[in-house]
Amino acid sequence: MVDHGRAMLWYKRAVEEGDVLAGFYRGRLALNESSTEHDMASGVYWLQWSAMLGERCASEALVELYSSPFNSPPDPERRLYRFWRDFAIDQGSSRAIAMRDADEVSSLRLAEDN
Repeated sequence: MVDHGRAMLWYKRAVEEGDVLAGFYRGRLALNESSTEHDMASGVYWLQWSAMLGERCASEALVELYSSPFNSPPDPERRLYRFWRDFAIDQGSSRAIAMRDADEVSSLRLAEDN
């Protein structure tokens, strides 16, 4: 049995010690809807904190979060999605590069259809 409350306590302690990866895990746990620690705002905050301090997996998690219209914070013009996608690309994310390439293909197809 997983104790999410105890895991969150350990992540909090690790973050206080400056562990950037723990910030990523803290954010992911807070975004887990089946977790007793579920809190969307907190999850996004900790992923952003971790990403801004250089944790690429946090940037990729934010790209994934904002790429989906379901269960994600509002981003009607996809600005946050593009920001985190490009941020992750700057960090060397091949997943984000693939997403950018797919976005460009979609944009070209839309332009051709119009």
